[in-house]
Amino acid sequence: MLAGVLNDLLLVLSAVGTAVMLFPYVRRWNEHLALGYLCFRFLEAVFIAIGAVAILGLVQLSIHYEANAGADQGILLQLGYLLQGTHRWTSMLGPNFMLGLNTALYSYLFVRTRLVPGPLAGFGMVTAGLVFAAGLLEMFGAIEPYSAAKGLLALPVGVYEMSLAVWLMRKGFRVREA
Repeated sequence: MLAGVLNDLLLVLSAVGTAVMLFPYVRRWNEHLALGYLCFRFLEAVFIAIGAVAILGLVQLSIHYEANAGADQGILLQLGYLLQGTHRWTSMLGPNFMLGLNTALYSYLFVRTRLVPGPLAGFGMVTAGLVFAAGLLEMFGAIEPYSAAKGLLALPVGVYEMSLAVWLMRKGFRVREA
């Protein structure tokens, strides 16, 4: 569990890091959309961090549960369910809804400004919609949180972000003054 929390914390750092690094570039073309991207990326990180804290709370609760084996453990079970629910909702809201929104914003900026090739930016718009849809479908119970269907809907955004990172490391932005 702690290794999973550590991975979530690394995800928080990378989300904040990409937001801080990308914002100065995209704000030159549209400050309002760039600020929206920055805010939604930070919200994504906040939801992921809250989910990590919920998992740490579960770890602590399980230690307390085991130590008090003879006591009435009903309230501890209820707290455990609450923490599990908190983690599930934050996992849906952060890495689905907020990721979909911030990806749509910066991909739209890339489409409009042609800072990256059009097909790559267009792919970003499509993947943003897919990951957002995955969150909606999960919210309304159409798919399960860790199902193959959700994975297939969310996987393309990861492919897009890695492809974009490779493009930017190799070629950089197609910089034209706004």
